[in-house]
Amino acid sequence: MPDNSAQVMERVEITLPEPLMDHYRKLAREQKEPLEVILENQLFRCKDYQSQRPLYFADSQRNELERLTGGRVLKDADEAVRAVRNTMSFWVGLPGNDPVQVTLENNLASRLLSRKFGRTVEEHLQTEVKENLERFCGMR
Repeated sequence: MPDNSAQVMERVEITLPEPLMDHYRKLAREQKEPLEVILENQLFRCKDYQSQRPLYFADSQRNELERLTGGRVLKDADEAVRAVRNTMSFWVGLPGNDPVQVTLENNLASRLLSRKFGRTVEEHLQTEVKENLERFCGMR
């Protein structure tokens, strides 16, 4: 993970609870990596997270969030927030007028996503908004 080839390394000694060490020893065995590499990689991955209430997602939870946001691949927290925001609101505009943001309640957004039937979120919203505006204007 981190490239330490040109860095000055420092050895530290820490005392950790046995259950925590068991967890990381198991990961080291599963990944066929030395325990030190597993601990270093974990520390490196989390070095920028100083939040009082950080959110961590298991792969299954991230997969579900990606599914709920239209199949977008989420690489980081900013993408997750953007995907949720974009799933919950969209912009509609008419020529000569400023676009209007339409915000959807969670339950409506979920039901819309469950009815896209193979279309992308963008295709689904374009079709449904157009068809429903046509219906509203008596064109359907």
